[in-house]
Amino acid sequence: MRPLAGEGLRFLASGAVNTMATYAMYLALQFLMPYQAAYAVAFAFGIFLAYRINLAFVFRERHTLAKALVFPLIYLVQYVVGAIALGVLVEVMGVPKEVAPLAVVLVTIPVTFILARLVLRGRSTP
Repeated sequence: MRPLAGEGLRFLASGAVNTMATYAMYLALQFLMPYQAAYAVAFAFGIFLAYRINLAFVFRERHTLAKALVFPLIYLVQYVVGAIALGVLVEVMGVPKEVAPLAVVLVTIPVTFILARLVLRGRSTP
């Protein structure tokens, strides 16, 4: 249980750091480019940063080209799962659209953790 719990805590901490760093980058880039371009650059940087942090700090694994190529797909899955959950929360369950994204995080964090663990560690047991 210890390795999985430690990974989970490191994953949450690294997510907070990544969110702060990409948000700061987004704000800074707005001085240099339109906000949509700033968002795209910061989002791409966030995926790269998540890969590096998850690899070195969270799961303590080595870089491979295969891992680097597959890792961004996690964020595609995260988006799709989040969009579906958002729709269910708002349209089916009546959760206000202003609050629903906060609940979506409760769904997407575990999904993202599991996928990141599978991609970066493989099928090894904790």
